Amino acid sequence: MDLASALGGGGARGLAHFGVLQVLWEAGIFPKALAGTSMGAIVGGVYSVGQDLNCVLRVLSSLDLRKARGLLPSTRSVAEEAIVESLIGRVRRRPWWEVNSAVLAVDVSAPRGPEPHSFVDVALRAYDIAARALQEHQIRRARERLGENFLLIKPEVGHTGLLDFALLPEAVEAGRAAAQTVISELKNR
Repeated sequence: MDLASALGGGGARGLAHFGVLQVLWEAGIFPKALAGTSMGAIVGGVYSVGQDLNCVLRVLSSLDLRKARGLLPSTRSVAEEAIVESLIGRVRRRPWWEVNSAVLAVDVSAPRGPEPHSFVDVALRAYDIAARALQEHQIRRARERLGENFLLIKPEVGHTGLLDFALLPEAVEAGRAAAQTVISELKNR
């Protein structure tokens, strides 16, 4: 099966992508192309270079991911370069929506927050509204271009905040549950 996956951002919420990719792997479905934003790019990069996701999750579970954000700049840049090179190698010539593939998009966006009460809250809400409008536009375009070859899943990570890395097991399980809902459809295609 030819499948391309588009993985969204979201900080700790994006850890749900591990669960999605685990379920695909277990079902014998291997994405031909991956595209990712932010955490989706990191998870996609780990997957693209052939890392055992269960092993990676065991390592991540033993780390204090809040402290791991403070990597030395040289270490961080080497890791970023490796991930970017891996992703570029996977989707080098065409964007994910032009790959002749049962694109599976994963949306881990956060629910809208409380009403704004300060100038900073208003600025953050404006950014959120613009980002959501752009995302909805991209999803509409993908559906127009791909028709029935476009699937969208939304792992239930509403309770997980951007920096709630301690909720790794919950995020992964939310990704697994969301992916399970489309496995039979993917196999039938």
